[in-house]
Amino acid sequence: MDSIPGVSAIRYAYAEISKNGDDRYWWRDRFINRVVSPTQQRIYGRGNAIDPFGGEHRYTDWDVLFVLDACRADLFEETIPDSGINYSSYEVVESPASSTPEWTSRLFEGRSFGDIVYITANPWTARVAPDSFHDRIDVWHDDFDDDVGTVRPEAMIKAAKAAVDDYPNKRIVVHLMQPHIPFIGGAEVDEGSKNNPEQVINEQIKTTGKEGPFGKLRYGDGDIKKIWSEYKSNLDLALKNIKNIINDIDGRIVLTADHGNMFGEIAWPFPIRVYGHPDGLRSSPLVDVPWAVLESDSPRPTITDDGAKHVPLPGEENQLSNKLESLGYK
Repeated sequence: MDSIPGVSAIRYAYAEISKNGDDRYWWRDRFINRVVSPTQQRIYGRGNAIDPFGGEHRYTDWDVLFVLDACRADLFEETIPDSGINYSSYEVVESPASSTPEWTSRLFEGRSFGDIVYITANPWTARVAPDSFHDRIDVWHDDFDDDVGTVRPEAMIKAAKAAVDDYPNKRIVVHLMQPHIPFIGGAEVDEGSKNNPEQVINEQIKTTGKEGPFGKLRYGDGDIKKIWSEYKSNLDLALKNIKNIINDIDGRIVLTADHGNMFGEIAWPFPIRVYGHPDGLRSSPLVDVPWAVLESDSPRPTITDDGAKHVPLPGEENQLSNKLESLGYK
């Protein structure tokens, strides 16, 4: 019977509806995925989205690029004044994606960057872009902190300092997990937002359900001011660590983000509130990200392209899948 076209899909739909049909929030999430996302993509498109790896020169002209995971532009603007980081120029730019899996796929899949070393706290890069860079340093593999369920920014900056020394003629990308959940900048970490490395790569971020701060907001159980404060503290932690490496870098530094987060804003043209960062949406809180440029007084390095290479997945696919799930992907 399953060989008949469409039967498997019908069975799957029936099972999902039987399991979740009484949950109006589940229906809302399905509507966002099936209706809001494609509608917003048709209305807004991606014509104004930047590509830091192959687009306009002013967005590709950098030596070290810090990617702050899930950092809204307005959060950055609110937090950066107290960080001690002084940038030369700043603007809000449009990301091509509203989630890390989408961002990684759109910018790296099938592309080659032999002049880039990619340091990442997010295992998704290893799965989507194993052949895209001169080298990839998977900090999530060796320095994942199980107590807080993520990679601490301290570990990322340590790896970045080593890479700057080891690869003086390469551009460096440092993809931190913060300010993405779990929020580790305060005294406590929400157990529902903790990740484990095996979870992160199973296809999508946990943007549904009741767990974590955005799950609580979605189901009406969260304090939006408290969660925003924790979100800000997470970014503050990342920025304070980035400040510790700035003087060790020659050349032009850029701070940006892969995507943002929604805190219940309306997903126009539908009167529906969205929380977290579902794939495929084009709402401003999700795609408006910072672009802060820091100029160094020292000469810029001479960058060479020695070709990209295949970097094997650490621990094979099962361990990678576990890491991704722990970071909030399922």
